Amino acid sequence: MDSTEQNTDVLVIGAGMAGLTAAAELQRAGLRVVILDKSRSVGGRLASRRIDGATFDHGAQFITTRDPRFAAVLEQTLQNGALKEWCRGFSGREDGHARWCGIPSMSAVPKHLATGLELELEVAVSSLQVSKSRWHAETDTGATYSSAAVLLTPPVPQSLALLNAGGVLLAPELQNRLGAIEYERCLAVMAVLGGPSRIPPPGALSLNEGPIAWIADNQIKATVSGRPKHLYSIYQKMIVRGKDFDDIYDLIGVRILVDKKSLLYLIGTTLEYSGGLNGKGFAFNNPNANRTCGCGESFAV
Repeated sequence: MDSTEQNTDVLVIGAGMAGLTAAAELQRAGLRVVILDKSRSVGGRLASRRIDGATFDHGAQFITTRDPRFAAVLEQTLQNGALKEWCRGFSGREDGHARWCGIPSMSAVPKHLATGLELELEVAVSSLQVSKSRWHAETDTGATYSSAAVLLTPPVPQSLALLNAGGVLLAPELQNRLGAIEYERCLAVMAVLGGPSRIPPPGALSLNEGPIAWIADNQIKATVSGRPKHLYSIYQKMIVRGKDFDDIYDLIGVRILVDKKSLLYLIGTTLEYSGGLNGKGFAFNNPNANRTCGCGESFAV
């Protein structure tokens, strides 16, 4: 083993949604996890780009979930303000399934998931080898890594190329099944318009025929707006999901956006209301405050 080789329990190749989510779960289980990605930022297909002041989601346009474990991951991202429900269908066809998008763009989701993870970007793995029950990864930077396990999240052809480069042999049946996987190519066009796109709410069209499958207006998509909650929806959260009123956010469609620096001073803050003749109305109760005015409407930290 190279004396400069870095050792870890699990090496994750790829910092997309799958790699970040898996790494977080493994880290919570007490394992040391290192994530390597050849890109300049995390996210993989959850990619965003700015051009002439406009922001484009040129990869995955939204996230859906059917698995309760993944729903729990999204719930944390939602509560941290990096995610919102965009809509429940397109082109006038709602199916009841929520489509989630990042705030202010899709790249906000993986950036939130990467918090607290050991991550190295702009590091491309060139080959993977197995020796004495350890995986060894060689990179284009010259750095090498050793781990007890490897998790490959890139597309199948790229993952197979890494294994083949290191002489790692898979079972013939598995090799054939993976080698038969094909990906459909698509072309993403990003355009800055001189005026409104006139795409109706929620800001996207899903087309079933022709060469164009999808058209989206990211300016409409990024608009943060409240969605009034029906009383039955509140009942569902409280009874079916076992939530109390203190656990329900966005109760009447009001969202509050706070910059990250200020958020540190607002953790644990509650907005309380007292009515009656002697009531103060709305007042902040901030455990981080050093001074609070008599009315409770302002504080200093």
